[in-house]
Amino acid sequence: VYPLGGIRVRALRCEHYCIADGRADAAFLHANLKIATGRSEVVKKATGHAIFMLIKEHFADAFEQSGLALSLELNEFSEAGTWKHNNLHARLNAH
Repeated sequence: VYPLGGIRVRALRCEHYCIADGRADAAFLHANLKIATGRSEVVKKATGHAIFMLIKEHFADAFEQSGLALSLELNEFSEAGTWKHNNLHARLNAH
């Protein structure tokens, strides 16, 4: 459903932020999953659910110990609005 050569992960740390009441013992993680159009609603829901469950599992201890907001947003992008130059698919298929 998701070709390995198309998967990317980035993490951006926010140095300046404020959460609700401004207390220093709170944190957040917002994941933004971007996928190309064409996948069914069933596949999109299953993908979002599986990733969000992994996020919740990974941060379970932190969630129990401090204020923590977890969120996941799934967005589809149109191929008409993107430009790509990528040799990763060919490299991965060669092995």
